[in-house]
Amino acid sequence: MASKTPFTYNNTSDSNNAFPTFPGAYLIDDGAGSYPIFSSIASYDDRGMVNIDNYYIVMPGFILIIYSGANYNNSSFQLANSTTDILYVPAPWSNGGSSCKLYFGTTESEIIITGIS
Repeated sequence: MASKTPFTYNNTSDSNNAFPTFPGAYLIDDGAGSYPIFSSIASYDDRGMVNIDNYYIVMPGFILIIYSGANYNNSSFQLANSTTDILYVPAPWSNGGSSCKLYFGTTESEIIITGIS
């Protein structure tokens, strides 16, 4: 993991192996519910999240950048929550997101999990 999120679980002595235990954001589908976003996701297709993003929730202190193409390509849209309230917004392209990057604090603190990000 590339950043220190406020809530992590780590059963090793290496802090770089810590895993976020609190989602920084959620993808909301009108018909199927919500999907927690713990880290950057290189491809929604690989996670069963294709063509279902209608809304996003971004927790306080997190930044979510949504991309219309897989592997962080094509158009992007940034949702930054610098308040203490939960941010709930419509997807920039309804059912058109394909990947996202999640940050805590600043865009220099990307949350990366090997095999997902």
